[in-house]
Amino acid sequence: MLQNFLLRIEKTITQPEELSTAAKMAALLLAFLAPLQGVVGVMMFFLMADTLSAIYLRYRKVKNRKVRSPEDSNMQHKIKCASLFWKIVDPSKLEKTVEKIFAYPTIALVCFVFDVAVLKIDPSAGGFIGRLSFTNMAFAFICVTDFKSFLRNMGKATGNSLYETLENHFITKFKKK
Repeated sequence: MLQNFLLRIEKTITQPEELSTAAKMAALLLAFLAPLQGVVGVMMFFLMADTLSAIYLRYRKVKNRKVRSPEDSNMQHKIKCASLFWKIVDPSKLEKTVEKIFAYPTIALVCFVFDVAVLKIDPSAGGFIGRLSFTNMAFAFICVTDFKSFLRNMGKATGNSLYETLENHFITKFKKK
């Protein structure tokens, strides 16, 4: 990977077009971070799946809300809907999700820099998960945690034991790997 990075640096610096120093530095930074795009994208996918399943679970718990009565005005109905929305979307849990949106890429970046700069290994070379690196371990643990949470939320929301079975089977498979 370091060789690929050096080739990208050379192409960026020696481009015939006139680029500002800031543009060249930004291009170099993006070239260095390019291998992380897939990792961060997959982590965000699992985070969003977990978040949506938690919202659905909360909706199922609050579902037994009052039905709109005929004497409710349109404004009263809108107030009830807004109240219902904040019952379903808990601001404290939404805050944790926003924290994760920033924390997951930061964790991946720090692990990636550690792997490349300190351990001198390329986490993106060859079989991604098969290679032992901090980036790959952090990636795997974050995705596994969010996937397990997704399965648990959906199992509780639907009352279907299939999700629990899938979670147990998944945990067994992950421990073997």
